[in-house]
Amino acid sequence: MIIGHLEGQGEVKPVKIRIAEKMTVNSIANSFKFETIGGGKVKNLKHWYSDLTMIGRHFLLYSEDMVKIKRQYTICNSIVPHVYEALLKLCSEKTSGQKA
Repeated sequence: MIIGHLEGQGEVKPVKIRIAEKMTVNSIANSFKFETIGGGKVKNLKHWYSDLTMIGRHFLLYSEDMVKIKRQYTICNSIVPHVYEALLKLCSEKTSGQKA
């Protein structure tokens, strides 16, 4: 677990979103693609985070109907389905002695 402070985090404002796509990664993990309602942009949100300073970046989501029930979603590059499959293939090739 990594705990830290992200610069600019205090500027984050609530945004209305919905699940645009749910992708099963494996038997214990799913990857969700969210989209804003009304097409707005979320400040500082990127599809890919290329450096370790973003480890642990997360969003706290809840329904307007049940504001006391909250769920944390963590950004994880390696769980994007095509990235996950490529990583599994690379690991398999390396452990079996194949050149990648």
